Amino acid sequence: MSILNSFLIGSHLIGLLFLNLIPMPKGVEISHDLPATTVIGSEHWVYVTIEKKKIGGFAKFQVDVPKGIQIEPGDLRGASFTFAEGAAKIIWMSLPQEDEFQISYKLTVFDDCEEGNNTISQRFAYLDKNQRKIEEIPDHVMFVGSENVSNQFVPDTLANGIRTITQLNGDHFLVQIDLYKDGIKGFAKIEEILPEGLSAEAVKKSNAVFTQIDNKVKFVWFSIPEEDSLYVVYEVFADEPVINGLPIQGEFTYLRNNVSKSIDLQSRDSSWDEEFITESISDSLEEAIDTTEVAEEVTEEVIEEVLPDTSETQVEEVEETVEEIVEETQEEVEEIVEETQEEVIEEFQDVTDIPDPETGVAYRVQIAAGKNVVDEVYFEKRHSFTDPFTIENHEKWVKYTTGSFPVYKEARDKRNFIRDSYNFDGPFVTAYNDGRRITVQEALMITEQKWYQ
Repeated sequence: MSILNSFLIGSHLIGLLFLNLIPMPKGVEISHDLPATTVIGSEHWVYVTIEKKKIGGFAKFQVDVPKGIQIEPGDLRGASFTFAEGAAKIIWMSLPQEDEFQISYKLTVFDDCEEGNNTISQRFAYLDKNQRKIEEIPDHVMFVGSENVSNQFVPDTLANGIRTITQLNGDHFLVQIDLYKDGIKGFAKIEEILPEGLSAEAVKKSNAVFTQIDNKVKFVWFSIPEEDSLYVVYEVFADEPVINGLPIQGEFTYLRNNVSKSIDLQSRDSSWDEEFITESISDSLEEAIDTTEVAEEVTEEVIEEVLPDTSETQVEEVEETVEEIVEETQEEVEEIVEETQEEVIEEFQDVTDIPDPETGVAYRVQIAAGKNVVDEVYFEKRHSFTDPFTIENHEKWVKYTTGSFPVYKEARDKRNFIRDSYNFDGPFVTAYNDGRRITVQEALMITEQKWYQ
């Protein structure tokens, strides 16, 4: 072997030795499956894969979305979560040990989101040798459109109607129908078709005649009130909890130039408060009282027409009898409506009341979030979960938390137990200060407690 060949081989070996001794550069690679197109009212589960190689310790993944788009946490691998002013912040005090891991979150597109191209920005910040570094991720453009024209509701030029359904608990609903009509008079009716086996009772009739035959609910006016807008309300009762909402089909029928016309009623979900329910039932009381007043007026007319030759004493006796009947009827109506009002409000409070806030810092475990209120029957049936839980309304979501712990580690242990024992999608620890929701990091700083993964 020549001296030159020996030199080249030796140089090559030294080069390989240096390559092994020099640490490979660290870096982060992030991929996601955000949708390219979507429609208003849709939900998407987004999965983000983070390949971090040898990076550990503190890190933050942030997603910025336009107005009308909201993010809800899924499985965040031990990170805390906040969402405010269009920014979702996912923070780890210590990253998972794996070089590659995946997180998930739910993206929801609401009605106030602008149609067209919407830009979603993402970035990942972390510490490397005590230096803060940011991994910028290319902006994602998502096109937001409305549903197909064939599926959209085009209002009638003379009238349209919106049905709002509120689930008070698993087997009890309130349904309000708002009618908007332009000069429609005379005969009109609302006809609703309920799922089989449900019963209905009127709460506010707006002078209509209410009936239920089998699964058909009707409000009938022989002369509909002249106002351009009015509404009716009725309750729906089921024999067992309803999990996936209440499918109702219905239409508003009216006469225009002696020709019958109909429009479909469109459904939407909503949340009503105690004040609204009280007002609705109070309106029913006023209608009932108005009915007794009409009865009194009609009776007086009958007395004048049928008993023209009756003595004054006899007329006074009849009038006194009528007054007694009217008073008794009115008292009965008031008692029935007041009892109904108390029952409805009490039932509503059982579902939506939030317990008195804790004093000081407390940690809980969030197990679920959604748009509708569900009760313990739902969690027992779907998740076999029977522990007590708290319902709170936070950032347009109904959120369910369980437990209340003064020490973070206790809440962490509870979270791990729930995660391992039940099929919830990514339970996580939340924090509160005097009942106000704060980040876990803030709570740890206030209480000077240690974070545990």
